Amino acid sequence: MEKLLKGERPIMNEINYRPIQVSDYDGLQVLLQNEWYSHYVAKDREITQAFVQLDLHNYLMKSSFGYVAVMDNEIVGVILGRIQANAPKLAMFTQDITANILTLITEESPIVAELAQIFQNRHSANQAMKHKITSHYEAEAVLFIVSAANRGKGIGSGLWQLIQEEFKQQHIERYCLFTDKWCNYGFYDYKGLQRIESYTVNENTSEPTHFLYEGEVH
Repeated sequence: MEKLLKGERPIMNEINYRPIQVSDYDGLQVLLQNEWYSHYVAKDREITQAFVQLDLHNYLMKSSFGYVAVMDNEIVGVILGRIQANAPKLAMFTQDITANILTLITEESPIVAELAQIFQNRHSANQAMKHKITSHYEAEAVLFIVSAANRGKGIGSGLWQLIQEEFKQQHIERYCLFTDKWCNYGFYDYKGLQRIESYTVNENTSEPTHFLYEGEVH
């Protein structure tokens, strides 16, 4: 490492924020896999990657816009949003997942059953919480990930500011987001969102596993 002269400061890697692009697809898969699926890759890479692409496909299909944080040509964070009144424009960013679906329905693997159960739990929890509320939300924060290796650098706050600005430009007053206990949901408490519903997928405990938050645009 080059020695710094007295009074000099080390040059930090620059973080660039920009709207999501079609060419970001592979980088988004890598980010999603590393942050949510790394435990499963060692067990069965092919099956895991099929689930990753299916998961990413679902998020893009319902999103109107998105932003990424890029450092050293690597996507280190992403945030996707949906405006109810707008078309899900990011649907055109998806790729054909037919091969992935065929892999999942033809492979007899315990990883398939395990990951399918996680998908089912998430879906059931979100639907149950959604049906409990009577409020109408004009928008949703669909997906929010910052790589664990780069947390503490303000990337999350930078992406969060971008989605808030997008909501404000679209005259959104209130929005919602779904999350779970395996994510850094304390960030939403810190940002002043209100937890309005919770859900547990384990009948043997009352500990909530999934949450629904509400936020206001200021």
